[in-house]
Amino acid sequence: MITIKPYLFLFLNILASNLIYSQTLPTLIPYRKGDKWGYCDSAKKIIIKPQWEDVGFFSEGLAAVRIKGKYGYIDTTGKIVINYRYTSAKEFDEEISEVEIKNKYFEIIDKTGKSLFKKKHKGEFGILNKNKNGFILFSLSKKRYLYTTDLEYCYSKSIGVCNKKFKIIIPFNYSLIEYTENINFFIVAKLNKNGDLNYGLYDLSSKKEIIKCDYKSDSDSLYLVQLKKLNANPLVNHFNNSENNSVYYIIKKDSLSQKWGLIDSTSKIIIAFQYDSLYKIRNGLFMSYKALSTSKSIYNTGLIDKYDTKYFDD
Repeated sequence: MITIKPYLFLFLNILASNLIYSQTLPTLIPYRKGDKWGYCDSAKKIIIKPQWEDVGFFSEGLAAVRIKGKYGYIDTTGKIVINYRYTSAKEFDEEISEVEIKNKYFEIIDKTGKSLFKKKHKGEFGILNKNKNGFILFSLSKKRYLYTTDLEYCYSKSIGVCNKKFKIIIPFNYSLIEYTENINFFIVAKLNKNGDLNYGLYDLSSKKEIIKCDYKSDSDSLYLVQLKKLNANPLVNHFNNSENNSVYYIIKKDSLSQKWGLIDSTSKIIIAFQYDSLYKIRNGLFMSYKALSTSKSIYNTGLIDKYDTKYFDD
């Protein structure tokens, strides 16, 4: 018999009532009888006989169940379809699931139990994100998460990326990885000795960081910005919208002058360090601010492009 303290029982009742009114009950509900688990319907009629130590919810027609300390998967009739061999198992999502073997290996399997990806790990693991282009971003680490000195949530040198064929395309060397509009580029970050994140840019085509993780991405250091290459035809005065024509630049503050400018991925200066503030607006245009007095109470402001063309008159 399981004893529930009164205040916990009240909390569970409130939670349960909210779930009942906000969601439709599953067709098969995990049901405990004594120390065994099975499944019942919404009328508490037993559909699959209680026989397991632990069970999960059904997802995409399968549910993880445990017997003698090992997890496998059953279908909605209670038939075992993936044998008991995992020390932990998650629900299926988009035809794949994450499992663990002997607390040593992280594995991704399909609905037949076929291994799609397997890697030895020393601690926490898990898929963090999947996107429409088939990229899967996940973590393998002794320490699953931590906070930087600025209390920013990140992962500890553990994140990598696989493609939809589960080939590693970005190694597990980063503390943070973010998708960009261009499928070939990923924003990547590593923790420095001070516990802060240093940002860079990873290019899938060249399989390397084209902008090294040497930059802090905050108001005191730099921003990574994506622009479009200008159309080669001088008669067409607009920015090319082709994804492959994206170029990354860095809005950076010079450490000596404390002025902002624009550099490219090779650190070539595109816009000289002369502005007290500079940030991207849209369509390749930047808003610039330049102090006109030592008190910095009067500013010259207006739009400029990456060629430092000024769209304003003093």
